[in-house]
Amino acid sequence: QTLEAANVGTWEWNIPENRVSWSPNIERIFGLPPGSFAGTYEAWLALVHPDDREAVTARVSDALAQRASYESEFRFVRPDGSTGWQNTRGYLVLDERGEPRLLRGVVVDVSARRAAEDAARLQAQVLETMTEGVSVADHDGILVYTNPAEDRMFGYDRGELIGQHVTVQNAYPPEENARIVAEVIGELDAKGAWTGTWSNRRKDGTPFQTRSRITRL
Repeated sequence: QTLEAANVGTWEWNIPENRVSWSPNIERIFGLPPGSFAGTYEAWLALVHPDDREAVTARVSDALAQRASYESEFRFVRPDGSTGWQNTRGYLVLDERGEPRLLRGVVVDVSARRAAEDAARLQAQVLETMTEGVSVADHDGILVYTNPAEDRMFGYDRGELIGQHVTVQNAYPPEENARIVAEVIGELDAKGAWTGTWSNRRKDGTPFQTRSRITRL
């Protein structure tokens, strides 16, 4: 039950007999009906995404040739055509002559992690290619992220604003700056967002104005 909850299954490949044994949970991971897996290396390989089969078979061959452990992360295709990801690890058991006899291991369904990584990469690509400037500051007002458009807009080199206080971007006198920042923070606390016109300055001191939206994360 613990393995099922964790989307983990165990397997064993009897190499001389070409017989693959799975725990029931692996069939569920692959989306197969219970008891439908044919139980051979070729049947397992047929479930691997066509674009990943060459790399997977190369890793298996290396493990057998080098008498080493096996690990691979690859896509698989379910009967309904959907694609998932799994991480498979195994260790080799040798016979009395030192020849590969068994390859045993575990399968972990990592589809959710891979989907989250893909989403994060997409979000990063969107931020990096936007024409609007985007910045993120921590609770103390220290900049922890700026996208390329923000750097260009303010005349800084890529990443040069990171670690500086957000007020380095403001064109207000110190007292006015403190008042406006406090006002914005108050609205963020109350409503979660602030929208308005902001007086800014570039790295060379040139003043300019922006239409800004600040959101509390």
